[in-house]
Amino acid sequence: MYLRYAAEIIISSESVTEAIASLSPASGGDIRNYYGLLWDEFERVGMGKAKHLCVAMACVRFSVHRDELYSIAALDRPTFEDAYKCISHLLRDSECRLTVFHNSFREFVIGQASTGWVEDIRRHICSFLKARKDSPRWFGHVFEYCYDAGDYTYALEEVNADFVERALLYYRPSKEILDAIQWAVESAFKRRDIVQLSRLGALKSRTGERLKHYLDWALLADALLALGRCQDVISFAFSPEGDRWMVDSRTSLAVMSALADEGKLELGRKLFDVFTDEFRGIHSDSRDEVRSQVVGIARCLGLYSEHQARPAAVAFAV
Repeated sequence: MYLRYAAEIIISSESVTEAIASLSPASGGDIRNYYGLLWDEFERVGMGKAKHLCVAMACVRFSVHRDELYSIAALDRPTFEDAYKCISHLLRDSECRLTVFHNSFREFVIGQASTGWVEDIRRHICSFLKARKDSPRWFGHVFEYCYDAGDYTYALEEVNADFVERALLYYRPSKEILDAIQWAVESAFKRRDIVQLSRLGALKSRTGERLKHYLDWALLADALLALGRCQDVISFAFSPEGDRWMVDSRTSLAVMSALADEGKLELGRKLFDVFTDEFRGIHSDSRDEVRSQVVGIARCLGLYSEHQARPAAVAFAV
């Protein structure tokens, strides 16, 4: 990370000598020491707003586009752009979506920022998510952020039977739906609202039974893939924030195969990287199912193994 920082400073400077002389020194091999030096450097060179942008990114638990970060940070555009140049090496940019480069950065920044500062940013994030109702990030994050910001009313008003129906209509994962209900339960507990606790308890029980016994996610994935709606399957099958698959290996392989058919090899390769990291063998008593998955893995290896670090490990696990 320090090398990225040094390279970007040198590239953006008119004088290499002056750029090298201005660099904060690496200290002791502890990344937290580097964060501390950089934090102090922002203040020394009059870039205090870079700290604000750091706090904004540390509070965001999902990936954002650059303009979305601008909206959340609530800075004027010139100030935002100057601050962004200072912190860009601390961020991971994947397909124009930003996340913090390392979780240690998030922990350091939250530890440096005042409680009021963090709460103010979280309120901005709440507003950002509320304005995107029924989007994947709204379903997945808004209720936890509202709880953290002390806005308990929002979850109590939004989480109901209609919310569950809409979540299923948008193919949201079971865990995401149940988590939303749980944040509403926590909000009701904070409000000491017995009526809401009773309502949400019944909703959680009915929804849990429905998701467990009456909704076949694998069958739904098969149907959507047959209709050419691969992106709809990815919306509930893969978590970009957690960078992990949320369905069984059979469905994962079907998605990656469909992406290749659609010519989306870059996305397919990224998902295959995650698949190989998570893969722990085929767990099925059906010989036909095992054979089908072996064929699926072989196809994906052929499609995506050019830049794949673990093809041999996958083959061995099969």
